[in-house]
Amino acid sequence: MNGKERLVFFFPIIALPYQSDTLFTIYLVFALLIGVIDVTQLDTVKNRIAELLETHEHLRNDDIELIFVYWRQYDDFDVEQPDKPITSPETIRRARQKLQAEGYFRATDPKVIRRRRQREEEIRDWAIT
Repeated sequence: MNGKERLVFFFPIIALPYQSDTLFTIYLVFALLIGVIDVTQLDTVKNRIAELLETHEHLRNDDIELIFVYWRQYDDFDVEQPDKPITSPETIRRARQKLQAEGYFRATDPKVIRRRRQREEEIRDWAIT
C-alpha cells in the first residue's frame, strides 16, 4: 500500500478533512519556507501528520502542539512548547506574505527570491496532482 492509499483510509476515519488539511498546511508551508523539507517530501509529511492525528487525538485540537510533536518526533528538533500561548508559525508566515504581496518589505536576497518562486511552482504542481 502506498502513502496515498493510506491517506484515503485515514482521513475519512479522522473525519476532520478541513482541520487536517489546515494542520498539514501550517507545518508544510513553514517547513518549505525555512527549507526543512522539499517538495519531494510532501506526501511523507502528510502521511506523518495523518498518523499523529490518528494516534494522538488531542493533537487534532491544537495546531501548535501538533507542530512541536512533529518537530520532536520526525525532525529531531527537540524544542519545548512554551507554557503560554504563542503565535502560530502559519500566522507569522501569512502576515509576512501579505505584506510582501502588497509590495512592502520584499525579499532582497536573489537566492531567496528564486527559491520562493521555485517552491511556489513546486507546491502548485504538487497540489494539482
